[in-house]
Amino acid sequence: MSCGVRFVSRRMKSKHLSSCGLGFLATVCVLLVYTGVSSNARSNVVDEYRQTGIAAYIAECGTLQTFTVPPHEQQFSYFLPQLQCPDRPWILALVISSAGDMQCRSAVRATWAAPPQVDANVSEPLRVLHLIADARNATADNEIMFESYTQGDVVQGNFADSYRNLTLKSIMGLHVASSACPRRPSLVVKIDCDTLLNVEKLLEFANGERDEDAIYGFLLDKDRPIRRPSSKNYVTRSEYDGDVYPPFIAGFFYVMTGDVPARLYAEAASSKRQLLHLEDVFVTGLLAERVGVRRRHLAGVMRRKPATWDEMNSAVAMHSLTPREMTGIHKKKTKLRRQEKRHREHMRDPK
Repeated sequence: MSCGVRFVSRRMKSKHLSSCGLGFLATVCVLLVYTGVSSNARSNVVDEYRQTGIAAYIAECGTLQTFTVPPHEQQFSYFLPQLQCPDRPWILALVISSAGDMQCRSAVRATWAAPPQVDANVSEPLRVLHLIADARNATADNEIMFESYTQGDVVQGNFADSYRNLTLKSIMGLHVASSACPRRPSLVVKIDCDTLLNVEKLLEFANGERDEDAIYGFLLDKDRPIRRPSSKNYVTRSEYDGDVYPPFIAGFFYVMTGDVPARLYAEAASSKRQLLHLEDVFVTGLLAERVGVRRRHLAGVMRRKPATWDEMNSAVAMHSLTPREMTGIHKKKTKLRRQEKRHREHMRDPK
């Protein structure tokens, strides 16, 4: 068997060997070594590492990394799968989902992140990683371990996977983007799992003129903190004492250019201020403001579902889609592209 058959080569060897004691998910460690699973394939994964334990799994399938968060330089760990690091300009897409939402991650892999689309003679190769945290659920953790083993694209942190920890997950993503490969990506996309990405439009953006010191997406300006305790977006005065947030990019999709991820991570790691659980406000607003990173509105980023085919075709990203809707739109676009291709070929050679 091999780790991450979609993206990973077994010939790539880890430079680091670790164990549960270094902070990797304790529940996952226990499940991997001691717990049986329902299918033969899952049982085989467990059996392969039953004797050698999690250290052998990490050495074979990836590395254990650490990142730092404010205000007391607290460190967290995450498992990073092996990557085929490009030696030319490339794009890294970091997909955010809850640990248990495997259906959503499967929809991403079957649509815009499918290998024929991301590997077919594009000027800048695209690599996709799914960022999750600890499900704190035995059944889910067991399934996640198998998913990580077979897909090779899951980055998992050792903190609880919750709405209030989305900022932690985003800072983990900044660390991944800054350190995963010797050659850093020229663009880093942060995208929610329920958002459909138009890879062609992203590549058009990548090959066009853009600021090399900016975050692009759906720009929000003059948003005010919600002071209502019943809201999940409630922010106290001690968390943020201003009356208006700085301009920020909506968190469901944004694109960071140049060394922006590294600068944002460095600022987050060295900051003495408390984390704000609103990750888009914190990362693309507060952190970006402190380090002088511009925020730019990107046309074609939709916060809602597309209403017409023209919207679907011209959008860079479409938010709030179910896995079925994502798959349906992708199939329709693929079918229409094939019809257009056949039409062009017929026009060139009507015989």
